[in-house]
Amino acid sequence: MDGELRHFGDGRVSAVLTRIIEALPDCPAVVFSRFGEVLLRTGPAMSLPGELGRYRQVLADPVSGQVLVIFVAVG
Repeated sequence: MDGELRHFGDGRVSAVLTRIIEALPDCPAVVFSRFGEVLLRTGPAMSLPGELGRYRQVLADPVSGQVLVIFVAVG
């Protein structure tokens, strides 16, 4: 499952966010719509445990209203 992207919803993900997430196949990353709907995520993002301490980086695309969230485990 790692390395593969999963599309959800209508699949209309911003071209910019799609290129970024494609470059991160081994990193847990999720693209959300402006309404919080999951549009696209990497394989590792599907198996994130809830107790895992993690840092997140958020990138917003103001044109599409979509948000890319990248998760990184902390110590």
